[in-house]
Amino acid sequence: MFNVTRMAIKATTFGRKIINNVEKGKVNPNKFSEDLDTFFKSSREIEPAQKNLFKKIKAWFKTFVHNYKTIKTGLKENSEEIKKHNLVDYNINNVTPKANKRLTKITKKFVNELILLKFKNLKNELKALQKEQKQLHKTK
Repeated sequence: MFNVTRMAIKATTFGRKIINNVEKGKVNPNKFSEDLDTFFKSSREIEPAQKNLFKKIKAWFKTFVHNYKTIKTGLKENSEEIKKHNLVDYNINNVTPKANKRLTKITKKFVNELILLKFKNLKNELKALQKEQKQLHKTK
């Protein structure tokens, strides 16, 4: 499976999970960090929460397609920007096609890891908020 597809699946599943948790009252959106809040709002704008199973599946696929396109363009733009920045920093003017291809591959891998790390941080934040919410319900 391609990295872009894998990341789009993770982003979609995570976005739908956030929406469902907020709808069920398991997480308080007022305590979200700026990144998680942006992620939640953009997921909601693509497709809001659904109760019907078929509508949920349709919403998941619609969100997946949107995330796939966003991640693919973002990955391409970010890797090109980082690659150009590094070439300028090291005063490299003439790059062979083979070296350019290898540099692009390495840069894309680096950007992939940054995106996955951001997802991991957002997931950890969501888990912490869920635990906090459970403890609030237990004390009441």
